[in-house]
Amino acid sequence: MKYRAYIDESLARNLQDIVDMHWEEERKHWDELECPDKHIYHSLNNLRNFLIKLKNETPADIDEWEVISDEELWEDGEISESEVKRKIINRVLNTGDWRLQSIKENHAK
Repeated sequence: MKYRAYIDESLARNLQDIVDMHWEEERKHWDELECPDKHIYHSLNNLRNFLIKLKNETPADIDEWEVISDEELWEDGEISESEVKRKIINRVLNTGDWRLQSIKENHAK
């Protein structure tokens, strides 16, 4: 399963701080335990590699994104609410061609 990520910059910094704080220590601990399959080092290493990749990717130009109409989302009323939910999850998390956005508090009506 392939995920496409859009992460707030402050969240990325927080994740990087956690990885930086624990990665080396957990790698040594993992080596001492003769490289067990289920060890927190695997998660930290995957997160570390993800953050490196994320940092090196150029974010898509905002002009390339458009609002999804209700008609497109609901397929002109032909699909159920549960199908819409599955569609959103698939397009946001799996395909990565949709993203979620929210209105900033000071711009909300």
